[in-house]
Amino acid sequence: MNITLNPRSEAILKKEITSGRFQSPEEVVEMAIESLGRAHHRDRDWSQRNPEMRWLAENRHRYVGQWVALEGSCLLASGATARDVFARVSDRPSPLVVRVDEDDLPFGGW
Repeated sequence: MNITLNPRSEAILKKEITSGRFQSPEEVVEMAIESLGRAHHRDRDWSQRNPEMRWLAENRHRYVGQWVALEGSCLLASGATARDVFARVSDRPSPLVVRVDEDDLPFGGW
C-alpha cells in the first residue's frame, strides 16, 4: 500500500517517529492508520450516511471497542484495529469505517 501525505502530515509523522514514543515501526503505522480512521470519521458528510447511523444505533453495543466498516445497512468488517478493518475493505469505494466507543449520552441542550 502506498500513501501520499501532504507536507504537514509528513512532518507530524516524522516528528512522531523520531520522538521515541513508539517501540517499533508497526506501532507508528498503527497510530497513523487509526488517525486516518478518525479523520475519515470526522470529515464524512453524515447526511448521506443515514443507513449506517441507524445500523450503529441498533448494533453498537455488540461492537464497543472495535472498529467497524459499514456500507449502507451492511456490516462489511469488524476488528480490533483500524489497520485490520481498512485492509479488509480496501476494494470498496467509500465504506464508513469508525471505532465504536461507549454509548454517548444524548445532548439535551439548555
